Amino acid sequence: MRWTFFPALAVFVCWFCPAFVPAGLRADDPQPTVRELKAQLRAAYPDKRRRAVKKLAALGTEDAWELVFGALEDREPEVADEAQVWIAKVADTGLRKRLLGREGLGAKDDWVRLRVAEAFGRMEGGVTLRGFSDTELQLVGTG
Repeated sequence: MRWTFFPALAVFVCWFCPAFVPAGLRADDPQPTVRELKAQLRAAYPDKRRRAVKKLAALGTEDAWELVFGALEDREPEVADEAQVWIAKVADTGLRKRLLGREGLGAKDDWVRLRVAEAFGRMEGGVTLRGFSDTELQLVGTG
């Protein structure tokens, strides 16, 4: 009897006292802004930065994707891996073109180039070279 009381109490408290419902579980919680998520990318804890990358990718704006691309340079592998996973889901040709430049395959950091190359390999349907100019292809050594 004692064990059935606590779940019922928890339901009662959450139903009638929404202030006790943890943040992030409330239906009326606003979507975080790019500015808030950018601040979270500077957090000390890698897990918080990883969650910020995931939320930025879900936003899908150009500013958000720019921050996801930047997360490829994170010193913690779990953050950079999360960015790589989401970059592999990019369908927009304009964003893919940006990955051919300094933000991706043309980056100074070897790890960023490697992660972007792997993301290209994981992209849905592979990567077609149509839509890229000869100059862009030469920049990454494919032309």
